[in-house]
Amino acid sequence: MFLKFLSEAKYLKKDYSFIIPHFKTPQPMPSVYSMLEVQQLEEKMNCNTPFGKRNYAMLLLATRLGLRTGDIVTMTFDELDFRTETIRIIQNKTGIPLELPMLPCVCSALKDYLQNYRGNSTSEYVFLSLHPPFSRLSPTAFGRYVRLALQATGIKPGTRKIGPHAMRSSLASSMVNDGIPYEAVRRT
Repeated sequence: MFLKFLSEAKYLKKDYSFIIPHFKTPQPMPSVYSMLEVQQLEEKMNCNTPFGKRNYAMLLLATRLGLRTGDIVTMTFDELDFRTETIRIIQNKTGIPLELPMLPCVCSALKDYLQNYRGNSTSEYVFLSLHPPFSRLSPTAFGRYVRLALQATGIKPGTRKIGPHAMRSSLASSMVNDGIPYEAVRRT
């Protein structure tokens, strides 16, 4: 860019910018946790409180189904079908519909949270704050809960990211390692 500027500003007789290759911004490597680390995270989650029950259900949606944070915190009751054990959402980021099986552990965690700990709010959102005015959670709040849970496990993240998106990347990596076709991983 500088050589092009020098040529256009008549400081150089010729544009030499073609000699220097263009710099491409490197794509960041996704942060990935091993399945053992993810399992430790799930097992160490304190599920003895309403706070823990809610966070555990949200965490399983990220670790087991690979849902994005924005899709988890904006999840509504209309998107959960306990009869067929499926979750049907329109992804916030892409606008593309997604249907996923409600795995037994996810189904159990959701039912436990909803039946015993969510409270009687009339909000359409599944995951709410535990204090008045009982509004839906923000993506930032969910990220904070995942970071706190990772710290509690003693897992050393090193240079890896420590939010919910890392759990999504970890699931994708695990699926690829298990030989699941790339198209299925991409859709998930």
